[in-house]
Amino acid sequence: MLRTLAGIAGSAVLLGFLIHKVDPARLAEVLRQARPGFLALAVASSGGALALVAVRWHLMLWLRGMSGPFRHSGRTTLVGYVLTLVLPGAMFGDFGKSVDHARRHRRPLAELLLVCGLDRFAGLVGLAVYVLMVGVVAVPAASLGDLTSRWEWTLKFRWWWIPAAVAAAGAGWVALRSVRGRAGIIRAGHLARNGWDSLRERPHLLIFATGLSVLANLCVAGTLAFGLAGVAAPGLPWMRILWTLPLIGLAAAFPFTVAGAGAREGAAIVLWSACGVPALVAVAACLITLAANLSWAAVGAVLLFQAPPKPRGGHAVD
Repeated sequence: MLRTLAGIAGSAVLLGFLIHKVDPARLAEVLRQARPGFLALAVASSGGALALVAVRWHLMLWLRGMSGPFRHSGRTTLVGYVLTLVLPGAMFGDFGKSVDHARRHRRPLAELLLVCGLDRFAGLVGLAVYVLMVGVVAVPAASLGDLTSRWEWTLKFRWWWIPAAVAAAGAGWVALRSVRGRAGIIRAGHLARNGWDSLRERPHLLIFATGLSVLANLCVAGTLAFGLAGVAAPGLPWMRILWTLPLIGLAAAFPFTVAGAGAREGAAIVLWSACGVPALVAVAACLITLAANLSWAAVGAVLLFQAPPKPRGGHAVD
């Protein structure tokens, strides 16, 4: 609950500040003129990312001999997505969706937690491959002049991003120093080892799961790209913008925000400034991305509170 309240407050403060800086009336006008086709593509891309994650989760359930109909895996993925937004971190979100899946489909919780570990392991491998791909393909398209001008622009806002960076570093240091933080690192190490032990004898399975993760990350970046295309003027330098998309996605994972609101917009303003994208357009594109993501979170919330079907005996069934 505390994390949820902190996330709502953090997102509200960041979004309020950025919207005030770009002028709310002008921002509303840009959003009203957004191209509906790109808005629909943003929603579809966000849903595509979740669908790919659902396939990966279903694959890991199959690996542990617990797979049922794919609709169950899709439902659990959407439930896990909304829980990740409201609980303190992905680990708690995984635990919550495992509890929900175990109760609804009568699966052993310990096994489902292991499935979550395997799923996260495959996701981390896919994320590493994705970052490498972006570095090889897209970064060379950004010239040194772009990077220099972007850094100079960022320095103009040192009065707000430096305290934010210091606060983030302080929070990380406290987490590492705390018993819970050290325990989390130890658990993460065990998780990685268990994931590798379970998948190393099935390299084809790991390759397939990694491919799903890469495609899911591409869909996440695509959601932001479609949001930008929906509000920006034609002729954007996409090859110079492409490499910034995953970095903005990482910024959106900043804790104490809801679905990255506020953090995504700030990162987009900084990274897109040297590419000729106005701050007003950057904020509008990120708000479209936020709306696309929250639309699927709303579906997950409905499914979370949906009562399971009951047979005559009154017990939940698959």
